[in-house]
Amino acid sequence: MNGRTMFETVPSGFSEQRRRQRIAGHAMERSIYYLRNINAAAVSTAGQFLFVSPRGAVHVLDGVEADRLARIWESLAFPISPEELDALGEGEASALEATLDALVADEVILAGSREELSNKRAREELPQTPLVCQRLVLGITGAAHAFSIVPYVRELCLTFAEEIDVVLTENAQAFVRREALAALGVRVWTDMMDAQGEVSVPHIQLAESAQMVLIFPATAHAIHRLAQGACSDLLSLIVSATTRPVVVVPTMNQNMWCKPAIQRNVSQIRTDGLFVVEPGLGFELAQGRGAKLSVGGVGVGRSMTALCRILETILNLSDL
Repeated sequence: MNGRTMFETVPSGFSEQRRRQRIAGHAMERSIYYLRNINAAAVSTAGQFLFVSPRGAVHVLDGVEADRLARIWESLAFPISPEELDALGEGEASALEATLDALVADEVILAGSREELSNKRAREELPQTPLVCQRLVLGITGAAHAFSIVPYVRELCLTFAEEIDVVLTENAQAFVRREALAALGVRVWTDMMDAQGEVSVPHIQLAESAQMVLIFPATAHAIHRLAQGACSDLLSLIVSATTRPVVVVPTMNQNMWCKPAIQRNVSQIRTDGLFVVEPGLGFELAQGRGAKLSVGGVGVGRSMTALCRILETILNLSDL
């Protein structure tokens, strides 16, 4: 486990008088409220309740009624006063009070005024800002990184594009199922002859309706096809037919990336006006736990929001 790990076991027989004194003391401080940390976790079993802090500290409550503590934890999703906490459960609330200072210190539970905590929770809601791209065509090729693409697609749905059409190459389908992507509310395409709804000629209609085409992740083979102008599958046909910006996010082994032939292909697609997100640092999957950082990983880093910022910048540059 990363970070600091601490186990604190609290017995169920915590003094009722001490609990009342604690509540009174908190009320005198500044109308304090409590809120559970969105990054903290709780685990329950018979007679026991465990809290895990964002930093890895573990607090264990023994001899408690887990069902009642689970309801208290649920209530802490929004700011709650010490009095409300007390009213939720008798013995279980007192057991929670016994370790409350430690839970606050380890940021399992946050303490502050109602306004402070309400504002913090509001900032954690999904952003409601207008989406900058009306329609995005996302091409997924057969790189190993494709297995982790679903969270990126969800982030694009929430913060970047009103509508998304996902094009899976044949090899990409070995890493991600179309059903997993369709569950996010996007249309998924796998074949150039695959008509859906009013779209009877996919490569033309998707190319014309897209405000941007994103190829992520892009294999060396996909980059080769783009450099040669090959129109051998739905994705390469769309790229050939679109007049909108095309963004390529390569991911491959460092030795492959540095090969002259691949660098010629990358240079060619740059010359042709495609945008290349330069590879970042990553770990070679084939090397397992012994892998060292090397160039060739996805250049958007580990933050999904960084991808949306990159695409928005390219979109703005293209509209100038």
